[in-house]
Amino acid sequence: MATTAELLAQAKDAYHRLMLGESVVEVRDQSGESIRYQAAAASRLLAYIRTMDPTFGLPCSGSGPMRFVG
Repeated sequence: MATTAELLAQAKDAYHRLMLGESVVEVRDQSGESIRYQAAAASRLLAYIRTMDPTFGLPCSGSGPMRFVG
């Protein structure tokens, strides 16, 4: 059985392919079942990814604009 890190990498890759326009992707979940996602269900795939990585897809919080001190 695949590790959580492997499942997460596979799910992120599938999500990336959906975002690039692939019509259907297939992912194995933690129980080993194969699930197919269509572009219309990308939000469900994103929710699955966030169960393993809650920060995925969230904007980075920066410290503000960069300024140079000299």
